[in-house]
Amino acid sequence: MKIRILPDNKEIEIETTNNITVQEILSKLNLDLDDILVVVNGKVIEDPNYIIKEDAEVKLVRVGSGG
Repeated sequence: MKIRILPDNKEIEIETTNNITVQEILSKLNLDLDDILVVVNGKVIEDPNYIIKEDAEVKLVRVGSGG
């Protein structure tokens, strides 16, 4: 499964033999749902238990706040 991380526009690949949850992806990448917007096939996903199909287009968008 290929995943694009924005704004870095870096593409990484995660090996998976079947579907995977949002939380499993974030855990593999040592990321937290509070710091990332997960976009699957153009739709923002907030549920960590959402199952992502292997052929889905996945983007992880880093969110930040300034002070």
